[in-house]
Amino acid sequence: MASRRIQIRLSDNKSGISAFKGTINGKFVLFSHDMKSSLYTYRFDDSRLEKGKTQELVFVATDGAGNTTEYRYAFEY
Repeated sequence: MASRRIQIRLSDNKSGISAFKGTINGKFVLFSHDMKSSLYTYRFDDSRLEKGKTQELVFVATDGAGNTTEYRYAFEY
């Protein structure tokens, strides 16, 4: 991944996003969020990712009504 980051765009029409969590290979990774934007960003940390392997991102978001959505994505790093 040449950009060295992952960006996820979230939206919710009514209650807003109340919680979100990202993991790569089952380990927590910090996604930042600018309150003025619907973009959530993770910048790669070489000390947390083993190079040359397939990585699995799991991003879970919950809205104000308690509805949860999970996004999974496998990528090479």
